[in-house]
Parts: sequence; structure tokens; C-alpha cells
Amino acid sequence: MYARLRRPLAERYGFLLLIIVADYIMLSALSGSVVGSVLGQLLLGYTLLIAVLISHARRIWFLLAVALVIVQLCVLAGLLLTHNPHLAGVISAVGACLLLMTPIAILRDIITHKIVTISTVLGAACTYLLLGVCFALIFATVGAFSPTSFFLDGQAETPSNYLFFSFTTLTTVGYGNLIPASNLGQSLAVIEALGGQIFLVVVVARLVSLWGQEIPRYRRRERADGDAGDQERPA
Repeated sequence: MYARLRRPLAERYGFLLLIIVADYIMLSALSGSVVGSVLGQLLLGYTLLIAVLISHARRIWFLLAVALVIVQLCVLAGLLLTHNPHLAGVISAVGACLLLMTPIAILRDIITHKIVTISTVLGAACTYLLLGVCFALIFATVGAFSPTSFFLDGQAETPSNYLFFSFTTLTTVGYGNLIPASNLGQSLAVIEALGGQIFLVVVVARLVSLWGQEIPRYRRRERADGDAGDQERPA
């Protein structure tokens, strides 16, 4: 059954990229209300399941993703039934866990590509954008469980502000209008900025430079196999 679900979606990272953009729009525009928050979190769960199917992940990854989505649905049901504001932090934490799996699954798939194609580059772009959304949810989790405001000067702790701060940090734009107040928030921001730049320089730039070419490690392996074959041939 899992193979049948995975087959029609294999390598469709362009489709996943559209879903991630929809994630951003949904979380930014509609998460101010309970219903909007529920819809945004449901879309995150859908993103995880689609990413696992697209990236050829093993069955165990898919089962773990389903388990996380079930936990997410239980938390969302609690929010709808009780309207408990403390569940907002739990929802952000669950959403972060959902998205933490997706970059791992995608990277695991694209590093197995023998030749860099448009699918490989789109997969790396999806990973980069998912990191931004994931850190936004991590910041929201820290803010929800912190006794003080996450941002300095009492800036609003809205999903749109968390997303804006996350992506300006990831891209190292840093407008300076949103600044973390706690040491933990500042440390997380530094980790995101460094991780985003390293990913762009090491992964995305390298893949773009090799577009349409074989990945060097495959060349070395094939060359080594050819040399071994020549040595085994009788003189």
C-alpha cells in the first residue's frame, strides 16, 4: 500500500514547493484565530506526509510521520474543545516536530541522486524554505512557554511576526525591527542564520554548479571500479 501511495508522487519537488508556500501564507495570514491555527497545522501535517512520499522515504519514516500527525490531531481537538491558550505552545512544538522530519527526509533522497537535475535543486530549495518555517515554529514554542515576551519592546508575538523574523534571520537580512529578548531566542537565531548560510553555500550553490552533471563521488566510484577491473584483467 505504501509503495502505491509513493509511486505517483516520486520526485515531485515542484509540487512540494507550492505546498510550502501555501504553508507560509496559511500560517502567516490565518493563524490569528483558533480556526486559522487549526487549518495551518493541518496543512503542516499534510506537508509532512507528502514530503515523505515524494522523497522515497522508508516505510518506518512514513509510519512515524503518521504517528506525529495523529498526535497533532489530538492536540488540535483539545484546542477546539477547550480553547486552552496554553495549548498554543504545544501546537507550535508539534508543528516544529512535524517539519523537522521533512528536511531530513528530503536531504536523504537528494544526496542519492547520481546526476543533479531540476528535481535535485528543487528538493534543496524545499529544504531551505522548510528550515525557515520550522524555526518560526520553534521561536513560537519558546515564546509560548517563556514568562516574558519573546521580542524586545513588547512586539506582538503573532505567527506572521515569527515567520517574518525567521526568514529575515535565515537569509541574514536582519532588518532589526524584531529582536529576541532572551538569551535562548538569540542563540536560536544565531544557529538559524549560520545554518541557513552554510546550507546555501555548501549545498544549494554546489548543486546549481553541478546542474546536469554527475555528482563527483559517483565519478570517483566509477573510476575506482574501472581501475579495479583493469587490474584484474590478465596481461
